Amino acid sequence: MPLIPVVPENHSHVLAEFDCLDPLLSALRLDSGRLKKMLMSRVISAPVSLVQRFVLSGRTTSRPPRKRQVKTLSDGTKAGVSWEHRGQTITSLCWDTSTLRVFVGDAGGKVSFLRAGSSKLGKGSTFVIFPVQTVTTVDSRVVQLGYQDGRLLVSSLSRCYLCDTDREKFWRVGSKERDGEYGACFYPQNRGLLVGQPPLLYSARPGSRIWEASFNGEVLSTHQFKQPLACPPLPLITYRDEPHYNPAQKSPQSIAFTKLLYFGDQNLLTWTDSAIYIFTPQNGQVLLWTEVKGVLILLPPQIPPTILWSGEANVEFMNCCVVWK
Repeated sequence: MPLIPVVPENHSHVLAEFDCLDPLLSALRLDSGRLKKMLMSRVISAPVSLVQRFVLSGRTTSRPPRKRQVKTLSDGTKAGVSWEHRGQTITSLCWDTSTLRVFVGDAGGKVSFLRAGSSKLGKGSTFVIFPVQTVTTVDSRVVQLGYQDGRLLVSSLSRCYLCDTDREKFWRVGSKERDGEYGACFYPQNRGLLVGQPPLLYSARPGSRIWEASFNGEVLSTHQFKQPLACPPLPLITYRDEPHYNPAQKSPQSIAFTKLLYFGDQNLLTWTDSAIYIFTPQNGQVLLWTEVKGVLILLPPQIPPTILWSGEANVEFMNCCVVWK
């Protein structure tokens, strides 16, 4: 019986799992600023706490409501607590790392931001949480938030919105509504002749479709991935098991991309509870998709592109690797 290759000729990348987190941890130690960009991709409950370590958390409490509160935790960490979203579930978070703002969206459609800073008093410095500001309230639950170069992207259950946070101007992305959880993200154009061009944005649509839009929210094209996703999944290259590739074609997949993330330097990443998908939207291709159960924890800003994934019984550290042939 002829051997079936693990990676077919027409694929250039594969997801590979490593048995050690040292490369990830060493990269984070070399650049502590990267820690500020890491957010757990999970649903949490109000109120929202912005902590001096730049870690976000959520908890429920029966204490009387107060607008804002600064507390010192048991380990000495100072935390600012906002009650802006009291009674609602926090559904999305994103950082503006240039000014240390965190944007918060909830199940009621409200979007606000908190900003952290420090104030020098005498010989020391004091952690300061500035007053919470409401940005907007959209028509339905906030599914995903994104921030890039002064603009906030808000994806709700029915529409995608752009907000110029400095001028307080708002736009709708496209004219057609949708019904359900669909993500959206910015896509920096930082390669070759595109360096210096405004970012694009991508907004998920029903039926494995993704809108490509300008930085002003004008829809430029629609990418259709339903048919391309009929290709067989690539195996996860792992130290635990021998990888096996099944060349049998799949049926076209109609998937709701509930989150979209910019990945590497020219890709989009999304996932379900049973698979990871990576697209190259500029040419409308599926870079790879791999069946793996779990949930994405975070995407460290690291080269090569890295995924920290919570599996059924363990945390997996995966790289998107080039296949040498």
